Amino acid sequence: MQEASTGSLLLKMNEKKQLRRDISLLGVFCIATGAMISSGLFILPGIASAKVGPALFLSYILASLFALPTVLSQAELTQPCLKQEEIISLLHGVWAS
Repeated sequence: MQEASTGSLLLKMNEKKQLRRDISLLGVFCIATGAMISSGLFILPGIASAKVGPALFLSYILASLFALPTVLSQAELTQPCLKQEEIISLLHGVWAS
C-alpha cells in the first residue's frame, strides 16, 4: 500500500513541476565554454599521452620553457610601480569623471 501512495505522490510532483524547454544565450555560452575548457584540460592530454607515451612530459617542459619569457614579460609590464597617494588620486580621477 505504501508503494502505491509513494508512486502517486511522485506522479503529483511531476505534474506540478516541469522544466522549461528553453535556454538563454548565457546558458549556451556557459555550456560551450565549459565543454571547451574541459576538453582542453582533461581529454586532450589523455589522448596525447596515449599516442606519445612518456615523451608527453618532455613536451610540457619544452613548451613551458618557450612560454616562460612571455609570462615574465607580462608580469613585468603589469606590475604597477605606484605609491599609495598615486593610487588614491588615480582611483579618484576614474570614479569622479
